[in-house]
Amino acid sequence: MKQEAIERLMTLCFSGVGVTMIRCLFLGRLRYRIRKGIRWMMTIGLFVGIWFLFYYFW
Repeated sequence: MKQEAIERLMTLCFSGVGVTMIRCLFLGRLRYRIRKGIRWMMTIGLFVGIWFLFYYFW
């Protein structure tokens, strides 16, 4: 159950990132998007990390 949830979460994240990068490459605004994307990834990573901590140790 936990493994399935993790796999789905990972595929969702990677597919979203891939689609966004391809879209940005076509638009030619990749540098700006990367800067904004890193900030978003850090925020999302923080929330996901906290969620996993609560999920496993609650």
